[in-house]
Amino acid sequence: MAPAAAFKLLAGAVAAAQEATSGAASQACATQPPATARRQALLGTISAAQKRQLSVLGLLGGDKAGLAKISGGPRLVGLLTQDAALSARVDADYYSWVEDLQATGCYSAPDNDLHYIEATLGEAELSRAQLRISALSGG
Repeated sequence: MAPAAAFKLLAGAVAAAQEATSGAASQACATQPPATARRQALLGTISAAQKRQLSVLGLLGGDKAGLAKISGGPRLVGLLTQDAALSARVDADYYSWVEDLQATGCYSAPDNDLHYIEATLGEAELSRAQLRISALSGG
């Protein structure tokens, strides 16, 4: 696969995994009681997204030389590596938050949780990082 196509594929995988995590996290309080099967399934979605992020990190590390051949390659690869690592961290924070909800339910200020706060701050940073990558890669 051509380096530019590979980069777009990897960038798309990072974005899709983060979208899956955000979607799962947004549904975490749809069911109120603790220990629901639905919330347990959301944990599976978030875990799978994090595994995809870690896989992208491995692929980026394994093909830095090839990907560096695209225009702006070293900078773009560095940014995408940071993006994937940040996304994996956001996934981990959301996962921990949803685990907390499994124990407590969503009755009282479910967003007053350190994991939730860290995840939402990371998501804002991730949005900015994805915009930089998009601008530098031409789309």
